[in-house]
Amino acid sequence: YEAAAKLRAALAEEMHSTLKEKVDLLLIPTVLSLPHKIDQGSLLDPTAMFANDVMTVPASLSGLPALSIPRQTQEPSSTFSYGMQLISSRLNESMMFQAGKVLECMN
Repeated sequence: YEAAAKLRAALAEEMHSTLKEKVDLLLIPTVLSLPHKIDQGSLLDPTAMFANDVMTVPASLSGLPALSIPRQTQEPSSTFSYGMQLISSRLNESMMFQAGKVLECMN
């Protein structure tokens, strides 16, 4: 437990420092892979599906606000949705929501 608490504190400090000193917002994928087809859901490894959500962990562990913006591919051969995630520092949610609205309108 103590090692996990130290790791969480180090991650939180790095995230807070980056958002205070280097950037206003972080834009990262919400998940690591593209969505599977509905008929392939039973073929997926549960561990891989769980690991796919790893990109939501940094904001959760560091206690920072995050917003997932739905996006769609622009490929004519296939259309599917995916998500981009904005992370902001505390009390900077207004900038995060403004940026999220711009990204959503770009779809």
